[in-house]
Amino acid sequence: MRIPVIIPDEHHEELRRIAYEEKSSMSEEVRKAIAEYLERKRKNVT
Repeated sequence: MRIPVIIPDEHHEELRRIAYEEKSSMSEEVRKAIAEYLERKRKNVT
């Protein structure tokens, strides 16, 4: 699924840098961050 997301310029630049360093795409780094966030939320609910 594709969703448009607006992020601050400084987050975009940092995300771009991280993706470059990880030899990944910005989309992949966002997917990983969302998965980690959701996992933490699930652990806090139970």
